[in-house]
Amino acid sequence: MPEHPMEHPKGRTRLAHAVERRIDEMGLDYVDVAREAGFTVETLIKIRKGTKVATRTYRKLEAGLGWATYSVDRVMEGRDPERAPQLITGTRTVDDEPAKISYAPIEEQLQDLTPEEQQSLIDYLADVAELHLRRQRGDGPERS
Repeated sequence: MPEHPMEHPKGRTRLAHAVERRIDEMGLDYVDVAREAGFTVETLIKIRKGTKVATRTYRKLEAGLGWATYSVDRVMEGRDPERAPQLITGTRTVDDEPAKISYAPIEEQLQDLTPEEQQSLIDYLADVAELHLRRQRGDGPERS
């Protein structure tokens, strides 16, 4: 059975280079990216050195870099990361309250996911929501 890319140092080296390129592209520093991802600068340094970290940490990294879920896996396999989709967009009302959004299309798409994929999406959305709330409170960097 072939080795999973996360287990192979070459895949993690590819990831380290892609992370560095994305950080440069975003115009942020390590502190900002770590804060955006919801982990420590030390964890980001480990990733940059090619050290293996937990899968959940890779999912947080994806959220912090604006990558789609499983982009880390793609990069480790030698492919390009995908940008995170804009799942929900909407306009605001006059009082700056969120507009009502129809979740039916999202619920339909969820039916096609495996339980593991659903959990990954839930984890990703929770991380994104937490980052959004931190930005609103002024605890996190603004998106460029």
